Amino acid sequence: GYFASVTHLNDYCRLQNLETARAELVSVLNLGAQRIFADLNQQQRLLVGQLDQHVAIHAGKSAPADSQQQNEGGNSAQADSHQQNEADGKSADSEKTDPTNEKPPSET
Repeated sequence: GYFASVTHLNDYCRLQNLETARAELVSVLNLGAQRIFADLNQQQRLLVGQLDQHVAIHAGKSAPADSQQQNEGGNSAQADSHQQNEADGKSADSEKTDPTNEKPPSET
């Protein structure tokens, strides 16, 4: 056999040191992991955004409906009270102004 030809020696001289080759290998292997990580992050951000929109839509629908029902309940109670006050006021006013509504003189 022979030790090495000139071309083999030249190729051997052009080889990188072991640390550089190891760093390149790690870089190539990390590309796949980085891609998977980026894809998972993107999907997670998309899912979180859609869930936030879903919650905002449903919270927006239920919150005004609840407050509207409370307001309607409060308004109807206020309206009933107001109508009762008006009726009481009208009957009191009619007693004061109606000349036929006089009480007979009390017998003493």
